Amino acid sequence: MIIGWGAISVTVTDSRSDNGCSGDAGAGFIGLEVAAGARKHGAEITVLEVAPRVMGRALSEASAAHLVGRHERAGTSVRTGVLIERIVDDGHGRAAGVLFAGGEVLPADLVVVGVGVAPATELAERAGLPVDDGVLVDATLRTEDPHIWAIGDCCRFPLPSGQPVRLESVQNATDQARAVAAAITGEPAPHDAVPWFWTDQHDAKLQIAGLLDGHDRMVLRGDPDADGHSVFCYCGERLVTVESINRLRDHLAARKLLAAGFSPCAADVADDAVDLRELLAVTAPAPRSTAP
Repeated sequence: MIIGWGAISVTVTDSRSDNGCSGDAGAGFIGLEVAAGARKHGAEITVLEVAPRVMGRALSEASAAHLVGRHERAGTSVRTGVLIERIVDDGHGRAAGVLFAGGEVLPADLVVVGVGVAPATELAERAGLPVDDGVLVDATLRTEDPHIWAIGDCCRFPLPSGQPVRLESVQNATDQARAVAAAITGEPAPHDAVPWFWTDQHDAKLQIAGLLDGHDRMVLRGDPDADGHSVFCYCGERLVTVESINRLRDHLAARKLLAAGFSPCAADVADDAVDLRELLAVTAPAPRSTAP
């Protein structure tokens, strides 16, 4: 079973009885990945989320609804807007279910609770470094002490726009590790890699380029009822995020578009016949001539 409380919580469960189990999953990426895996092995799964919809911080409403549909078609029940009061004990020190605030009990064989993460900043604090939901660093990932850098989930760094963020992802950590290695070896440069993420759920590979914060419109590329499609998210006329489901070519193009700071018009994005990579090549400045 899998449960979560709070918008970013995750829980995981599995069956310890011959009758299978009821599973509840915090509706973040990890919880939904576990729900998909458990369902594939025959477990009965219920996904629980306290927020009005799943993955509200990380995904557009369109992409989140599409993933929920895939889970439901696979036999998983998805419930949002629920408040978990406590885990019910069977009287022998083992979980027997989950009690909701309204009094309903969802039976479960096993409950594993994950409640999100908080950055471990104690060492940085003892070193006298500024912290604020993470170790504060500059654009080169250097702390206030010029001999100390911080990377990965524990650091809060500025985006090229100046907005400070803390990202919890494998790709962010490896990108930042490369940036700090270059700085230590004498080639410091601002860390400006485009954030990107991925998740595999049932037969869907979702790949995200950019950060969703602040979008006000979406443009669909491809057919959601076919094998793959993408959702391009804009803030005004500026492209901020691209969510691609089983569309690797769109994802790779999106990372290049965002890195170049180029926002294609909605008509080009919606036209699946338009090659976004060629569009970027056409708009890119010509290389400088080296002729004498």
